[in-house]
Amino acid sequence: ERIPAGPSGSPYRGRHDVQPTGRNLFTTDPRSVPTRSAYAQGVKLAEELVRRHLQDHGDYPKGLVIDLWGSATMRTAGEEFAMALHLLGVRPVWDKGSERVSGIEVLPITELDRPRLDVTLRVSGLFRDVFPSLSGIFTQAIQMLAGRDESSDWNPYAGRKADARVFGPAPASYGLGMGHLAETFTEEARAAAGQAWLDASAWSMDGAQITRDGAGISARVANADAFVHPQDLPESDLLLAADYATHEAGFAAAKSITGGRKAALYHLDNTRPDTPRARALAEEIARVVQARAANPDWIAGMRRHGFRGAAEIAATLDHMAAFANGRPRDGPLSANRKPRGASRHARPIRRARCCRAMADPAQLYPRPAGSNRMNMPRVSPPEVKGWCPGAFTPMRSGDGLILRIRPHMGRLSRQQVLGLCAAAQEHASGFIDLTNRANLQLRGVRD
Repeated sequence: ERIPAGPSGSPYRGRHDVQPTGRNLFTTDPRSVPTRSAYAQGVKLAEELVRRHLQDHGDYPKGLVIDLWGSATMRTAGEEFAMALHLLGVRPVWDKGSERVSGIEVLPITELDRPRLDVTLRVSGLFRDVFPSLSGIFTQAIQMLAGRDESSDWNPYAGRKADARVFGPAPASYGLGMGHLAETFTEEARAAAGQAWLDASAWSMDGAQITRDGAGISARVANADAFVHPQDLPESDLLLAADYATHEAGFAAAKSITGGRKAALYHLDNTRPDTPRARALAEEIARVVQARAANPDWIAGMRRHGFRGAAEIAATLDHMAAFANGRPRDGPLSANRKPRGASRHARPIRRARCCRAMADPAQLYPRPAGSNRMNMPRVSPPEVKGWCPGAFTPMRSGDGLILRIRPHMGRLSRQQVLGLCAAAQEHASGFIDLTNRANLQLRGVRD
């Protein structure tokens, strides 16, 4: 019996067309992306992202960069791309019968009840290859909006040249090409990682037409005040794979090169279609640390898997360090207002929490008797790269050691203050900082 071919996808996303599973499959029909159900979910995602940005900053994003992956687009039938269309204020038009996308329709401002947003897409190599028609649709939408007679306060494209808004890697190129840069903790490596992100995003796309435009992507990044990466996989999180750090923290490193507005970094949780949640990147990392990375039950489960589990633990710490390495150096991973639960010291505390939970290397990396050491993965005990420094546990930084004094009951006598001032003048930078926790901090302490 011949079984007719059908599309692949995730039944969890409401893709009833992929059932029954196990038959002869083709990956997707790019002409039917986004589907009607995907567009409905994309509207939800767009409204949630706008809601969160308004909550954090009191205004709409002036320049938004969306990170789109081809694998996610295949699973969801284009929910993330549909979100981008709705942020522009346009919607697809489908052919009756075939349900393929035949064009787009511009939504009136009165129906949107908000301004159209300036959106740039950064797409992956797989997205470029599988969905070339989507970059053409997006470019067509920008051109239509540029020709409309609307106020620039409500339409940022009105009366302007329709510049490229879809960027990605060079033809036949995939990934960001960062290599070891994301896990090399120097300012030079961070700058090189940011430049790698820009170089791997320097090709503008309009359907099958792909043109190098390094100045274009640099201008779009400099103009951006928000970046978002959507995630639809419930069985994964942003510390389980290196790609999350290279794409999300890589953008932050690229932003430090281009300059311009500060950018809020968001992780859009689309794992539960009914209740999508946009979170600041720092919040999402804290959530993963609390739920998994520092969870004793998860650590115990990994230990039962021997060296493979140890490699998973080490990878989690490496990915967390890669996020910290790419973050903005002048504050938290969000602009203007600090995200809930995030502070200047949040990231070192999270790394220290994980390291404390994994502090016994003998238990964490057991070696069965008689095993071949060469078969062990390259795993070493976690190295704490940030903690809350005390008088007897100083922390090294770029200008020397940092130590903090915690006065008993928050009080110091006159003699103690004078002694502390003399020590700062003689052995440190000469300055004494008062921290948010009412501690006194000395920087530049000499060995």
